[in-house]
Amino acid sequence: MERKFVKKELIEKGWSKDKKYCVTDDNGQKFLLRISPLEQLEYKKAEFENMKEIYALGIPMCEPIEFGTCEEGVYSLQSWIDGEDAEEMIPTLPDEQAYVYGCEAGKILKKLHEIPAPEEIEDWELFFNRKMNRKIELYRACDLKYENGEVFIEYIEENRHLLKNRPQTYQHGDYHLENFMIDRKGQLVVIDFNRNDFGDPWEEFNRIVWCAQVSSHFATGMVDGYFSGNVPMDFWKLLAMYISSNTLSSLPWAIPFGQAEVEVMRNQARDILDWYDNMKNPVPKWYRNNTIHIKQIKLDKSKENITRTILEALPDWFGISEATEEYIVDSKEKPFFCAYADDIPIGFLYLKETGRHTVELAVIGVLKEYHRMGVGRKLFEHAKNEAKRLGYSFIQVKTVQMGRYDIYDDTNHFYRSLGFKELEVFPMLWDEWNPCQIYIMAI
Repeated sequence: MERKFVKKELIEKGWSKDKKYCVTDDNGQKFLLRISPLEQLEYKKAEFENMKEIYALGIPMCEPIEFGTCEEGVYSLQSWIDGEDAEEMIPTLPDEQAYVYGCEAGKILKKLHEIPAPEEIEDWELFFNRKMNRKIELYRACDLKYENGEVFIEYIEENRHLLKNRPQTYQHGDYHLENFMIDRKGQLVVIDFNRNDFGDPWEEFNRIVWCAQVSSHFATGMVDGYFSGNVPMDFWKLLAMYISSNTLSSLPWAIPFGQAEVEVMRNQARDILDWYDNMKNPVPKWYRNNTIHIKQIKLDKSKENITRTILEALPDWFGISEATEEYIVDSKEKPFFCAYADDIPIGFLYLKETGRHTVELAVIGVLKEYHRMGVGRKLFEHAKNEAKRLGYSFIQVKTVQMGRYDIYDDTNHFYRSLGFKELEVFPMLWDEWNPCQIYIMAI
């Protein structure tokens, strides 16, 4: 190194085994200095050349300036990023701003994946099946286990076929919030390319779990930015398999680092199983919930169309055609709210006045595939706020009494979870097989 440095400060953040320093030259300019063992010379040289190629694409990152050997080993000198760690900054931002930064991260990743893998690279299906087999063996040989951890293995076995004919590109190798900074101008910057590799570009998302735990809006933006909002279902299915594979090996990996790191991985596994409904739904809750929005509907024709579309898709709850038609006709001129996923109606709710101070939750319906995702709760919160605005003091709702049918037991549990209290049962309001339970809530 020909530059003269007058200050050298050790950087202790991160998991990399490289020694990292902030060095300052005699002109007061700061640089990032990374030093690796000499035996990594060829690997680090290739890493540095890759970084130069990436920098030429216009990726916001440290500029690779100089590479060589010194008394301590192999060094690389890079420009210094003056800013804040994104992992610390993103959670403090409004949801909308976190989403915008996530979109930017997704667009950057898409640009990175324009770099092709070498032609002689091993077939991805063969390579990754072998990798997953090794991780399954590690997990099964480990003395510790996740609660319900076998579902990860079951999901892998059911979806190995998705690896066939997957393309391969350059990978950053550790693309998540810990490896982003936000500079003084507000620009998102990618750091730490020391785990770079080649593989399926979609596998690069396997560390999005770390992003989702910090900010679901950032994680959602990252996916939307990469796919320009048009996310293929095969992506979700593959990502769920890649995350399952990673999760299996995380537990044995954590053991040498102590109990605290083991608990981090256990908690992460619990989050993943919750997001994916025990690996039964490949689209995680953190994404589904962030793409669902509620709108109040004013046009009566739109109310009728939405009511018909949703109720006809729910025959287990709304199987009597005459009653369904009454709900459709009755939707007119009522406070009406619709839940949308990607601009497609997935649920609705409308209110009906039953007295001067009371409004009834007349009907609520949510497509079955969106159950247990908070859609009904979001609809109700909007409806309750509207009832308050209109000056009502109480909301009531009717359903079949608990203990008669499993699906209506779920409905009872849902209303109770919203805060409704039992008021009275009318055994013959509908018929003897469907005693009517009335719930009430003060608002």
